[in-house]
Amino acid sequence: MTAIVITMHDHGFDICSDGASYRPETLELAGLAHKVALLPVYSGFLTYRGVAAIMPIFEAALDDRFTSFDEIVESADVLTHQAAQFVSTIRGQLPDFTIYIGGWSEDRERFELYAISATDRKTNEGGEARKAFVVTPIEWCVIAPAAPREILASLGLVLDDGNFDLTPSALPKFIHAARLSDIEEGGAIAGGFIQETTIRRNTSQTHVLYRYDDVQGDVMIPTPKETADVKRICDERAAAYAALRGQKLQPA
Repeated sequence: MTAIVITMHDHGFDICSDGASYRPETLELAGLAHKVALLPVYSGFLTYRGVAAIMPIFEAALDDRFTSFDEIVESADVLTHQAAQFVSTIRGQLPDFTIYIGGWSEDRERFELYAISATDRKTNEGGEARKAFVVTPIEWCVIAPAAPREILASLGLVLDDGNFDLTPSALPKFIHAARLSDIEEGGAIAGGFIQETTIRRNTSQTHVLYRYDDVQGDVMIPTPKETADVKRICDERAAAYAALRGQKLQPA
């Protein structure tokens, strides 16, 4: 599983993801992997949930025949289906995954975000099903998986009005919330590290914000220390941003 949170704004995308590759049968950490691929030519990115092999295969298909993000969107259903068929020949069955792709639309002059899944799936409780291999626009936000509300509240992510804190400094907490919510299954399936990615027009950057003490070959188990660490890092940055906004700019 990939823990991923994406917010889209007029000026670009803010993204957080985990970095764990695990064995589904044992929940043991198999290795570390980045789960967001930058597409700087299109002021965009590519990420996924599900079978890890799908992202490099899809990314490799984005060759120089595409001159814009709009052309990729028009072909994304075919590209996703071809990637799924390629993986299925190796695994012996159709893989379960969702691809998320975002970038700058030259045609509509705005940032856009889309999801393409290999299977039909509900977008939310009681919501309409997202059909397999149909390129589906996302209005502005992805939070997957959705952690229990009490865990989100314990990390300070539930605001007084009941909405979630989706400011950039708070997004890493959603990744940690996913890690905490997994423990009932016998171990976490999100971890390794928390990666932050920022996409703006003609500018892309990504870095590892926090590394978990997960050991390859062992089950990933959350600790109170890492919870305190993630909260502290996010809260300190939120306070710094608030202080910066409150300052008056002085002439040079």
